[in-house]
Amino acid sequence: MRGASVIRVGLSLIAYRLIVDLGYTYLVAGPFAYWGFRGEPSAEQMLTSWTFFLALLPLLVRVIRSERLSAQFAALLSLISLVPTTTLVANDPRYPAAYVLLMFVYWLIFLLAVIHLPSIRIFRRVLVSEVPHLIAASLLSATVLYTSWRFTGFRLHFGLMEVYDIRVEARGFAVPPILGYLGTFADNVLPILLAYYLRRRWYLIAAAVSVVILFNFGISGTKQVIFLLIFGLASAFLGEPPRFNRKVTAVLAAVVMLAVVERVAFGTIFLGTFSIYRVFAIPAHLHWVYYDYFQGREFVQLTQSILKFFFESPYADNVQFLVGEYDRGEYGGRANNGLFTDGYLNFGAVSVLFFPVICVLLLKMLESAVEGLSSSVRFTVVVSLSFVFLNLPLTTAILSAGVGVVLVLLPTMPRRDGGVGDNDAGPARTTLV
Repeated sequence: MRGASVIRVGLSLIAYRLIVDLGYTYLVAGPFAYWGFRGEPSAEQMLTSWTFFLALLPLLVRVIRSERLSAQFAALLSLISLVPTTTLVANDPRYPAAYVLLMFVYWLIFLLAVIHLPSIRIFRRVLVSEVPHLIAASLLSATVLYTSWRFTGFRLHFGLMEVYDIRVEARGFAVPPILGYLGTFADNVLPILLAYYLRRRWYLIAAAVSVVILFNFGISGTKQVIFLLIFGLASAFLGEPPRFNRKVTAVLAAVVMLAVVERVAFGTIFLGTFSIYRVFAIPAHLHWVYYDYFQGREFVQLTQSILKFFFESPYADNVQFLVGEYDRGEYGGRANNGLFTDGYLNFGAVSVLFFPVICVLLLKMLESAVEGLSSSVRFTVVVSLSFVFLNLPLTTAILSAGVGVVLVLLPTMPRRDGGVGDNDAGPARTTLV
């Protein structure tokens, strides 16, 4: 049975790669060729691409067959970043062999670290109580509501396409720095709390948090905010124990296929734009853009993140804007990206040897932090923070995007939400994390 399961998962991943290839051809390479996406496969590129993919397939199968939280993160990141990268290698003749090799080494070390490193408990003992998460929910909600009132007049916005004027407007808001940080935390922390409250059946609090998230979307029009609201609400229907990795490949493949059907049947690419183009293709392509930009240029070496207060950056402007201008010819476009990009822009090629391990160590900390919580919370943590890791440098993810807050907050939450090992009796107590 184990052998049959391994073969089944392996074949499903190969089928998924073929579906991503199809989606890229019909939904990205043609419609978005003006943004630099190529659809020029050759026999040599195809051979390189499939060698890359098949060499990592045994590790991918092991990750997919695991339901540890770090494996769930790794599965989602692999399916929306690693696999599309191999598709781009097959279709874009600009990718040099050195870049492809570095990407391969990055993912090889990433997957090996996920499989072999143990969970990490960052606190030996922690107070388990209702108080911390309720304080966090109140503080973040108050921040969102104040910002919405002060700068937008409590604006509610429901369009996904008409958000760019809102984003430009939001950049001009004179938000105090502390409120800016709290508002960014709210983007990713509130959906996790929403999932927790729904599983606890605290429906009034969950409804209030949902309304706050809607106001948050109206502030800056960040699509991730509204999608995480949907995921947070949907998480209430998940069963126990969590079986995320058994379904994720099929779900993502179905989304891509539906997008292809939409293009063929109606001639539109609404679903394709919000799935394979924005979530898969753009971040995967930006890895190469950063690699290409830093050929012959000085690496940042963390001087635009945690060391910016101690050392001067080689660049007067934010590198993300500089790379956006390099790629699109427009300075206003910010080329946010994480994973391989984060390591390479800071330390170059050598980063592939240690940056994936650092990322996995963070995943292993999250794995320990959610121990005993429900599948709803686990699912929302994986989805929300995977997009953080996909699009942001690690230091930004930890300090500004709420990952650090989640690491501290999750262990304090009482395990009374229907999760594995939950306990409905007894007062809150100090316990091992």
